[in-house]
Amino acid sequence: MRSFFKTFFASFLALIIFAIVGFFVLVFIISSAATPEKAKIGSNAVLVLDLTKEYKERKDENLVGTFTNNSDMDIPGLYDVIRMIAYSIQEYGQASGLCNLVW
Repeated sequence: MRSFFKTFFASFLALIIFAIVGFFVLVFIISSAATPEKAKIGSNAVLVLDLTKEYKERKDENLVGTFTNNSDMDIPGLYDVIRMIAYSIQEYGQASGLCNLVW
């Protein structure tokens, strides 16, 4: 009987330790996936607007492209483009030479 309790409590302790370690690993994975990396932009960086694409007033939701990771179909809306330009001016503080227009 003593051997049974010894084996039972050893297995129970291993299960608890494994659950605690697994919990911390799971929290680490979720936290690393949830925090996006901030892009590193150099001092001479230029924001490029590709005007060959059609920018609609509102962004079209492409459900098929979401599942296939097709980034060519992911074109932001006009409002989003203006917001991105305003954010880059606010974040990096310079408007001269900000846009390089591609025809």
